[in-house]
Amino acid sequence: MNAYQQMKELHQKEFNAFPLGFALTDESFDKMMRDWGLEPTDTKKICKIPNTGFGFMRKSDVPAFLEMIERHRNEEKELMETIPDFAYDMFRYELANHEYGYTYDTDDTVEALGLTYDEIEADPKLKDAFERAKRDVIQQEDW
Repeated sequence: MNAYQQMKELHQKEFNAFPLGFALTDESFDKMMRDWGLEPTDTKKICKIPNTGFGFMRKSDVPAFLEMIERHRNEEKELMETIPDFAYDMFRYELANHEYGYTYDTDDTVEALGLTYDEIEADPKLKDAFERAKRDVIQQEDW
């Protein structure tokens, strides 16, 4: 397992441990609220998680959630600067994960990494890592 995968696994464990709730029915909403020590009517104490439709968190947890996300971003940036081929491993993993070898579409990969094409193009290390990873994923798929 490369450094990118290790970082991703650690970040996912921390994210999974964060007190987020998902409710599709009134019953699951009531249970989520009670699990947080709230009454189902305490809706002013929670907020929706953007882009989920049915995800929630306590408003009191928002600062810790934002801090965790920012820390994850900073750790990734630091590893890109200090570990040789971290960016390559990152691109290769995400390209394979988003089936680039079949679709030749990099949009989902770039979006998943929170990057833009302009950022990749402007950074020679990122650009080189991106191009090498695309080539290697395609070669791996050509069997």
